[in-house]
Amino acid sequence: VDQAFHVKCFFEEASKGLTAELGVSMLPTTEVEARHGIPGCTYSIHRSSIDELDAGKPAGAVIQFARVGDKVLHQWYCSTNGKKDLLTNKHNLN
Repeated sequence: VDQAFHVKCFFEEASKGLTAELGVSMLPTTEVEARHGIPGCTYSIHRSSIDELDAGKPAGAVIQFARVGDKVLHQWYCSTNGKKDLLTNKHNLN
């Protein structure tokens, strides 16, 4: 049976006022121009957990579907300046 969920996550933040006298002198500025290419990134979802990666195990199989309660691992590989960076995120589908 297919089901759909609409989830909203939020937290309440109280608004607090703050007053203080503070003198700040202006700093000299220098304009810097730099251009960086957009990194090449890939994204995949695996049937795995961050604990398994920490234990030295490879990420599980790439998946396209998951069920509520499954552990999934999100992986982003980004290549910048010839280096590969790995970003991971673990989620339990609840």
